[in-house]
Amino acid sequence: MKKLLIALITCVLAGFLTVAVTLNVTEVHADGEYKIVGTAPDGDAIISNITVKDFGAKGDGKADDTQAFSDALSAAGAQGGGIVYVPSGKYRLTKPVSVPTLVSLCGEWKAPTGKYDGQTVLVADYDGNGSTLSSNYFITLMSNAEVCNLCIYYARQDVSSPREYPYAVGTKSAFASVRNLTLINAYNGVLVTTASHAENLYITAFNIGFKNTSNYEISEFVNINVSGKYLSLYEKTNDKKLKTACSGAKAVVTGKSDDLFMYEINIDPDYYKNAIYVELENSIPVAPKQAYGHIFQAHGAEIIETDKDYYMKVSYEDKIAGVTAYRHEVSKDRSVGGSLFVIEGYASLKNGGDATSAVKKAVSEAERSGGGIVFIPAGRYRITDKISVPANVEIRGAHNGYIPQSGTTFVIAYGKGNADDCVFDVKGGIRGVTIYAEDMSYESQAALEASVYPWMIRLGGNGAWAVGVTFTRCYNGVRVYGAENFLIKGIWGTCINKNVERGGGSKNGVVEYVMCTYGTWWEYSARDEVATENLLPYSYANTVGLTLGDVKDLAVLSLSAFGIKTSLKTESENGKSAENVRVIRLVADLPYGENNVEIHAGNNIALIGLSTGGGVTGSRFVKLYNSFDGKMRVYGHVVWANSTGTVIYSDNDYAEYSAKSEDVDIIKFDFPWENSSAPKKKGCKGGISAEVVPALALCVAGLVLTGTKKRRK
Repeated sequence: MKKLLIALITCVLAGFLTVAVTLNVTEVHADGEYKIVGTAPDGDAIISNITVKDFGAKGDGKADDTQAFSDALSAAGAQGGGIVYVPSGKYRLTKPVSVPTLVSLCGEWKAPTGKYDGQTVLVADYDGNGSTLSSNYFITLMSNAEVCNLCIYYARQDVSSPREYPYAVGTKSAFASVRNLTLINAYNGVLVTTASHAENLYITAFNIGFKNTSNYEISEFVNINVSGKYLSLYEKTNDKKLKTACSGAKAVVTGKSDDLFMYEINIDPDYYKNAIYVELENSIPVAPKQAYGHIFQAHGAEIIETDKDYYMKVSYEDKIAGVTAYRHEVSKDRSVGGSLFVIEGYASLKNGGDATSAVKKAVSEAERSGGGIVFIPAGRYRITDKISVPANVEIRGAHNGYIPQSGTTFVIAYGKGNADDCVFDVKGGIRGVTIYAEDMSYESQAALEASVYPWMIRLGGNGAWAVGVTFTRCYNGVRVYGAENFLIKGIWGTCINKNVERGGGSKNGVVEYVMCTYGTWWEYSARDEVATENLLPYSYANTVGLTLGDVKDLAVLSLSAFGIKTSLKTESENGKSAENVRVIRLVADLPYGENNVEIHAGNNIALIGLSTGGGVTGSRFVKLYNSFDGKMRVYGHVVWANSTGTVIYSDNDYAEYSAKSEDVDIIKFDFPWENSSAPKKKGCKGGISAEVVPALALCVAGLVLTGTKKRRK
């Protein structure tokens, strides 16, 4: 008891420390036990039951670790997904490797500003044989796979005469994620395609740095950095030869894209031409050769369009005169700190067993222990009652990214008929899970109308978050009510009524990477004819992507919708409405929907980078109702497909600006979190910011050393 008391005191003190503390972890061995094995760049815990060292990897830069990587990745794929952890070190690989569906290959990494000590470096030690074929990447990502927190170095690359290699990282199919990656001396860097997520990339490449190709679905490309200095930081290099090697390369290229989204593109002009190349390509008949979308915060890089003969409309928001106040500080993931609690008996529950009591028990134990992560391994778990998640607890599944997934799936059998209730009442966090209602049916319109379920997630209190959540078939998704400093990030899926709603006086919120589409349910149904006949028209007639009521100070980055009624809707709630809202990149692809955007109430609303198209006869891109008496601005409006125009009521203060506008009066928002991280909380309880995560590492270490109980199979 005395030791536990000392540990708890250490935890409280840790909340106020400002010095960096390294998280003490124990390496996982081949016993299959889930543990906290490492630390993400933002200080959050990495949870895994498989490391490459379990399978014999040495990480000394000399031994051939290829087979160990292959075996570890295969094992993770066989268990249904999860993280394959690669501790810091140098791992020599003599052949390419493939990351299976729902698996994340994850190491230790930080943004390159100095030496690469303490990071995970994969050393590619083989010849490219003069091949740049995209079918033979060094790391191939299958559907829903991820690579993150890694550095890649080519042992046989020659800056004096660069050797040709295929892309260092490439995707084979949709829904792949590349995050927190440094390419030290690649020939070709990163190649992504449909519905991909790329974030925090640092690339030195001698042919192409980053390329987006054949993209038929919503993607996000955020904080892409291309410079020769990442090689110079790794080894002594003749700078003149390095500049010569980089001079003929293309830093950033985009091909066919259904709504391009690039945000924060940094191209070092000392090494590369400061340009983004739009190079169109042949594509399938139903999605012809075309590119449209938005590029933001490219810091002076010009757009070079290499093919004028096909449809191309890219809005470059940095060219809007005087628009400098719209910068969005991308959020860092939040964490509760504390210990790890793996639900008991998960092996017997993961194929559809009732896991309600096991999850509740783990949540209670985490709360009593001062906070922690309740981890649910990959599998399908039935939930039959409401689950409350206190401020010092996070429920976390096996998925590690922000794009659609199904590694840890909750099958909801609770609350049917009560739309005002919720399943997960969250004051802490929920992350990395897929959720669907057990008996929702699209067999008929009547069946859909009867499929009323509660909100799957309700966020309340201070600092709550929902990250990396997929809805495959739900009625309502996430509701934020009476919350402050909340974070919603990486929400994707089908909610046939409301995807996300904010109100109840909520304020100071951040929303990033949210996609609402009937398509997730449609894909899971294998696109059968009944789904096409019933689900699609119901979604077109009823579904709203983002609903804003009584909410204040809201920053949104990338809000998208496809095949629904309305992408964004503001409305009055008890006489109050949305105020001070900024949306950067809003996509409303609504072939048979109603109005792309509906503004019924609110004030100080700015849409920066709006893409609209489609709609039934009489629908509008942006419809302002007579009840709206506030101020609204739209900047950079890309219109495509078949639509019927925009209604602008003369008695409303509304203006639409193109990239050539000289008269720009952008609303300047002074959000509390701008130029800072997520909201802080003291001690070990509740959601915290990246600034206090190192201190919480000391808390975790203290609790672990005292033998705090861990729940596992």
